[in-house]
Amino acid sequence: MSTVVHSGATSHSRLPSGRRTDALVGLRVLDDGKGAVTVVLDGDHLGQGLVELRLCLTGILPGGTHTLTIDLAGVDRLSSVCVATLLRVKRVCLAWHVRLVLHRPGAHSRDLLARTGLRDVLEATVVR
Repeated sequence: MSTVVHSGATSHSRLPSGRRTDALVGLRVLDDGKGAVTVVLDGDHLGQGLVELRLCLTGILPGGTHTLTIDLAGVDRLSSVCVATLLRVKRVCLAWHVRLVLHRPGAHSRDLLARTGLRDVLEATVVR
């Protein structure tokens, strides 16, 4: 179940498509209510989570969002589909003037980002 958290209180919000954020599969959306949104990807349902992220990204980023953090702790390896989705998310974030942060990537993911130069392309801050 996906939950949007605003200043410590749990609430469910609707995306522009009319879908509720608590109905998303493979990801959780956390909003601190102060301009920072975190998307936690579920490694067990990564494929569906990536689809949800692509389809709902603009609805996940409410006006006033300045930072989007994607928590990769539940993802063992970054697939080509995952990398492509991260690049798409980065393009949207650039257009909306939102900083993208990759949070808690595993060792394989950090290595992949460094070896391929994608860390620089994504211009994301990789936080362990």
